[in-house]
Amino acid sequence: MSSGLAAIVQGVEEQPRRTRRFWMLIALVTMPVLALDQLSKLYISSHFRLYETVPLVPNWLDVTYTLNPGAAFSLFATMPPGFRSVFFIVLSIVAIIVLAVLLTRPGTSLASSISFALILGGTIGNLIDRLARSVVIDFIYFHHNSFSFVQLSRFQRRRQRDHRRSRDNPALQRDGRPSVRGKSGITHGVGTV
Repeated sequence: MSSGLAAIVQGVEEQPRRTRRFWMLIALVTMPVLALDQLSKLYISSHFRLYETVPLVPNWLDVTYTLNPGAAFSLFATMPPGFRSVFFIVLSIVAIIVLAVLLTRPGTSLASSISFALILGGTIGNLIDRLARSVVIDFIYFHHNSFSFVQLSRFQRRRQRDHRRSRDNPALQRDGRPSVRGKSGITHGVGTV
C-alpha cells in the first residue's frame, strides 16, 4: 500500500516538471520552427513564381516553389479536393495531439522530445497552410537522380543485417569479410575493396 501511494505522490510531483519541460520545448523548439516555416514560405511565395527553381547544390538540391495538395511526396494528391482537405486537416489535428502526448509522456527522452517538438512545428505549419490555402507550400527539392528511396531502404537493410552479423560474430567486419587487427589497433578488412 505504501509503495503504491509513493508512486502516486511521485507521479504528482513529476507532473509540474513534465509540464515545464513541455512548455520549454514548445517555446524553444516548436515556435521557432513554426516561425521559420511560415516566414520561409511567405518569402518563397512572394519572391518566386510558381515552379521557379534556384539551385543550391547543382544537380542535387534546389529551392523550387510548388503547391502540394497531398502529403509527403504528393501522396493522395489525386483524391477528391473536398475529401482531401478534410482528411488532411483531421490527420494534422490528430498528429498534433499525438505529438503533444508524446512530449508530455514520462518516459520520453530529451532527444526524442526535441525530435517530437521539431515535427510538431512542421505539422502546425502545414495545418496553417491547409487552413489558409487548402495546399501546403513546398520549396525544398532533392533531385530524384541523386538517390532513390528504394536504394536508401536497401542500404539501411544491409546496414542492419551487417550490424547483426558483426554483433553475433565480432571477427567479421561490416562487409562480412574477416578482420585483421593492425599494429595501430585499427581493424582492417582482408581482401580488396
